[in-house]
Amino acid sequence: MSLKQWARRSNSSPDYLGDLILLGLVGAIALNSLHNVLKRFSLIPQSYQEATYTLPSAISSDTEFVEKTQAIAHRLGTKPEYLFAVMHFESGGSFSPSKKNLAGSDATGLIQFMPATARGLGTSTAALARMSRIEQLDYVERYLRPFKGQLNTLIDTYMAVLYPAAVGNGGNYRLFTRGTIAYRQNAGLDSDRDGVVTAKEAAAKVSRFLPPTDRKP
Repeated sequence: MSLKQWARRSNSSPDYLGDLILLGLVGAIALNSLHNVLKRFSLIPQSYQEATYTLPSAISSDTEFVEKTQAIAHRLGTKPEYLFAVMHFESGGSFSPSKKNLAGSDATGLIQFMPATARGLGTSTAALARMSRIEQLDYVERYLRPFKGQLNTLIDTYMAVLYPAAVGNGGNYRLFTRGTIAYRQNAGLDSDRDGVVTAKEAAAKVSRFLPPTDRKP
């Protein structure tokens, strides 16, 4: 029976409701079967299947690092996905405790500790670079502890690392303007090339490393 024939019948037959239910059941079964086939053969990305952040394999296999990051996020009152995304972006995807900033600053490590920041935490960038990533997480937590309870969004979590004064001030907060050293070091964050980097622009770069359900900064 064609769709047109079924439509004509639906106006004249008392059984059209049954036909409609049957048609719906057949469609649901077909869609479910298709989804199972796609999932079985990995044609649906895992991040969409499970809505979890997909870490690089070398990191996801480091159970101690993953679990410690999750515990730190819990103590800080934020999402572990935010911490993973920030560390992924800041370290260029390496999650290396010795990763150096490529734009000319002396920033080092998982969240690119600056020398002055490291000194304020009772260490140095050289010492941080010699640590394992698991050891360096202690300094990530120590650095973020003053922002406990304020890291409710990716913007605020990333601003705590990049530009602490912007925490809690919204996505339109102006961070860097053209003509300054800070702008030159972070020019890649200026997505609209208007000479101003806002908090939202900066966090948008990091949001690529979030699961789909969390991708809005």
